[in-house]
Amino acid sequence: MGGSKRRQPKPERFVDELGEILRRSLEDHLEGKGESALDAAEIRRRVRRAVPEAIRQASEALVESFYETQPNILRHRRRERRGFESRLLKRWGPGIDQLELLLEIYRHVGATFLRDGHLSPYDPADPTFKALCQLHARSCRIGAEILQLIGGGFADGALARWRTLHELSVVINVIANGEVDLAVRYLAHAEAQMHRGGKIYEENRRPLGLRTLGKAVLARNEARLRELQARYGQDFGNDWGWAAKLTGKSRPKFTDVEAKAQLTHFRPYYKWASDRVHGGASGLSPIGLEAEHGRVVMLAGASNVGLADPGQNTAISLAQITGSLGLHRRSMDFVVQMNAVATIARRCVEGFITAHKAVEAERPPRERPRVKRRSGASRQKRSPPAG
Repeated sequence: MGGSKRRQPKPERFVDELGEILRRSLEDHLEGKGESALDAAEIRRRVRRAVPEAIRQASEALVESFYETQPNILRHRRRERRGFESRLLKRWGPGIDQLELLLEIYRHVGATFLRDGHLSPYDPADPTFKALCQLHARSCRIGAEILQLIGGGFADGALARWRTLHELSVVINVIANGEVDLAVRYLAHAEAQMHRGGKIYEENRRPLGLRTLGKAVLARNEARLRELQARYGQDFGNDWGWAAKLTGKSRPKFTDVEAKAQLTHFRPYYKWASDRVHGGASGLSPIGLEAEHGRVVMLAGASNVGLADPGQNTAISLAQITGSLGLHRRSMDFVVQMNAVATIARRCVEGFITAHKAVEAERPPRERPRVKRRSGASRQKRSPPAG
């Protein structure tokens, strides 16, 4: 480094450039006549003509300036990000390393489950097996996304993705415990949703410049919906309509399915995660940096706090899903891997608790959360048993 100063991009100079461009544009529009020859009305007219041109020129100049400094900007940002992520991994390594290991064996569990089934996951001979395989594959993707978000310091995003993982845990639980008919309804529900999705698409495609689906496609979607409604009821096309028979309600909600899976104790965290998904005011404060004494924290990027909740929740949900798969089929290999998942999940929870305590100890007392949301022991009790 040698103490040399790197040239850093300075966005403030674009404001100065806008003022200079506006000044030049006004001069161009006002020249040609002496000041005494211009009355107030004429000056206003010329200013109105000058401002749009000045804005256009300034916008072009801003774009060009960004492209001119692009190598420096990107190099600087990427160097900052690498340094931040390296420091974050040192702090949160006890949890992140365990979560990455957990995801690796979790994928092996899926492969073992698929192998034990002796069927293709697309084979209609066993709808429950088909649904569980596809749901597990999706949970693998979401788990990998959460790991990346935690490693990047995006606690809100990680918790928001855990929200979906929790939904998958609930769905897998009820399908694994339910009759074959429930899996059939779940898979057929995708077709029922195509009709509503097609209508929304057609209603909004013109402003988006998209092509029509065509009358034949729309008619086919509607016919399929009518067929499914005749079989499963008029409300089958609604959200969670596939679970109507399971819940005993014509228009079930996720909370009804969650109750059937006996996972309602996660509802506070699901609500907390939902705040991060939607645009309500309750989601403005980032996790771990909630407003205190009227002080609002406006986090515009990554942070090394608040990662314990999405990390622990993810580990627990992955273990819950593995346990649910074991209800449908279990070989000796699968049972061994299921127990391994439960063990690593517990260690992952402990790792995130350890890292959280260390990070909190580094923060000044006034910046620490005043209310401890839960103890490590209380969370570990909710981890599934190894067996």
